[in-house]
Amino acid sequence: MIAIHGLKYRMKAFQLHIERLELMTGLTLLVGKNGAGKSSLLKLLATACSPGEGQIIYDGYESKGHIPVVRSQIGYVPSHVELYGDMNPQQFLQYFAQLKGIDTRSDKDPITYWMERLEIDQYKHKKLKKCSLGMQHRVLFAQALLGRPRYILLDEPLNYLDQRERERMMDILSELSPNRLIVVASHELNEWARLASRIIWLDQGEIRFEGSPQQWVMPCNKNIWEGWIDLDQSFSCFEKEGLVSYREIGGRAHLVWIGQEPPFSGLANKIPDWEEAYLVRSRIRI
Repeated sequence: MIAIHGLKYRMKAFQLHIERLELMTGLTLLVGKNGAGKSSLLKLLATACSPGEGQIIYDGYESKGHIPVVRSQIGYVPSHVELYGDMNPQQFLQYFAQLKGIDTRSDKDPITYWMERLEIDQYKHKKLKKCSLGMQHRVLFAQALLGRPRYILLDEPLNYLDQRERERMMDILSELSPNRLIVVASHELNEWARLASRIIWLDQGEIRFEGSPQQWVMPCNKNIWEGWIDLDQSFSCFEKEGLVSYREIGGRAHLVWIGQEPPFSGLANKIPDWEEAYLVRSRIRI
């Protein structure tokens, strides 16, 4: 468990302020618009920076007094980082294994294991500066998993990955989540629906929601509507803010709409997906 108490951290536009938060084993999805504080919170959890006030406690160890112990249990992938371009993936992972004090000479060499698992091995001697962004991101993910970390912190981990690579990363995190504390910051909510057990919504440095996927979705269904209308009605919907999606099929238009009331008769409440629930909460402030 990671426990946060009275945390304050000054960002450019405002202050990240979390009075109390407990993160548990499983995958927690951290959502919010750009600049909401997601990356700053992950940096704080990764001990890459320190809070101005407050405590972060990792299974009984406060970060301030136990940095080496805490860091030995953290795997972290920031959203933006420059790799050592003249290194190849194998050298890069060996370097980080040394920093983490990992013995790579055993029969179960973790570098070989993760390079094979993430299909990096065939490029292991290619300089990182000549690798694709997707390959570089997989190398970063591999270094985060070296040493069987207790806490895995990932900032937009699906960036630069194709669909096959995304599914492979999801499968790995699915295997790890029952016994690891994983926090993922992402704008792509629906992709994480099968894995996340908790959702935290950050807005301007404050937690606006913290709870289960069921709690995230259910209060929003009273404010989201869908159905079919005639095309001669549809022109007026583009002048309003509530339109989520619109498509024309067979001479009619299908709408998904956010609002306290439906804009046309014949629309019915629907159970929203995770991204639709985010739109409802952002616009109506549930």
